[in-house]
Amino acid sequence: MDERTVTERRDRAMEAARILNSPVFRAAMDAMDAQYVAAWRAAREQEEREHWWRMQNCVAVLRRELFRELQGADLRSGGKDGEIRAALEEAKA
Repeated sequence: MDERTVTERRDRAMEAARILNSPVFRAAMDAMDAQYVAAWRAAREQEEREHWWRMQNCVAVLRRELFRELQGADLRSGGKDGEIRAALEEAKA
């Protein structure tokens, strides 16, 4: 893999970390998650419950995708990139 690709992949991971660790992003995702779960619980019809479950699942999928980007960079560095490692630990919190 050429140096440009390595740098680009690391930059993508750091961007994922900035998003995951952003207080605004975290608050928005937590609020959406809570709203969707409450709507799912209040839903009376199966179709409506499924809709809110899918919406809540999208929040989880987005977080997972960003986390995987960061985790992949940590694995590629063998855990030796301190900035990536610190960002990953913060994202886990």
